[in-house]
Amino acid sequence: MVGDLLEVAAEQGPLWFWSSVAEIVLSLTWRRLVAFLAAFLCLSLLRTFPMPVLAPLHGIPTAHEVPENWGPFFATLDIFGMLVWIAAPYAAICYGFLDKLSQLLLVASAIATTIIFYWWIPAVASTAFALGIGVLIFSVAAAKPRRALLAVGVALVVGFCGVQLMLHRWQEYLPLFPLSATGFSLSVDSLPLLAVAIQTAACGWTHRSVLRGVARGPELESTA
Repeated sequence: MVGDLLEVAAEQGPLWFWSSVAEIVLSLTWRRLVAFLAAFLCLSLLRTFPMPVLAPLHGIPTAHEVPENWGPFFATLDIFGMLVWIAAPYAAICYGFLDKLSQLLLVASAIATTIIFYWWIPAVASTAFALGIGVLIFSVAAAKPRRALLAVGVALVVGFCGVQLMLHRWQEYLPLFPLSATGFSLSVDSLPLLAVAIQTAACGWTHRSVLRGVARGPELESTA
């Protein structure tokens, strides 16, 4: 394709050549760019809602405040919900709503969000927990959902480890960045963007490695 462009570039000129290259690149990457933007917007929207685990800081009624002994669980669930809300829209746009990874991530995001924000309503929390257990059992029992469950698990673990490493190391580079308009270092302001980049990269890598690789397994064996 590039060779064809180079042949015509002598007649059309360099401006036409580079505009054609940009058009080709955009046609191949626009879906991932839109998916990345959607993931970042979802994370930004999610951050505007006060988490129950931080109830005292947001003026949430004490009745909705997470009990102290449940604090670590909800803190972990908050991080899980954040990562799922990054991965779910990204996968849905990149791979479509019929993709097993997209479907499982969307279900997981709905369940996690329901538990996080409505945990104090027994009927809602119990239903969400039961639905989550049911989805987990179904995914383990069937072959294709099991692959999707493995892909979701690997993507979230890789994303979680990457984000935690970023949070652990960013302080070392804090003096290298000037202060932004918010009074914080630009490295702090860019943390949500970096978190989205890490989780979407983990999601894409997992989809290629786990789902597509496993799906091609029987074909490779038969040809061998």
